[in-house]
Amino acid sequence: VDTPGALAVSQKHFITAAGNYTLPAPGSVKNGESITVASAPGIEPTISVSGGSQINTDKGADTEVIVNGDIQAEFVMTGTQWEV
Repeated sequence: VDTPGALAVSQKHFITAAGNYTLPAPGSVKNGESITVASAPGIEPTISVSGGSQINTDKGADTEVIVNGDIQAEFVMTGTQWEV
């Protein structure tokens, strides 16, 4: 993906441009659906949820997650929130 914007469900996205990318709002996604995100080295895209919902992480809930080139992140819908 080379243009910031919305990320599609059930796909793996390899991001090559910095910027803000959005996950669909919780009410529009089924429980268990996922989105996988990886980024090119040196690119640190910001992932947030359309509508401003929080994302559950191992450090707690936050409104955005930064993905760097060292990881591949899988965002999974838990029914009411995204979890990474």
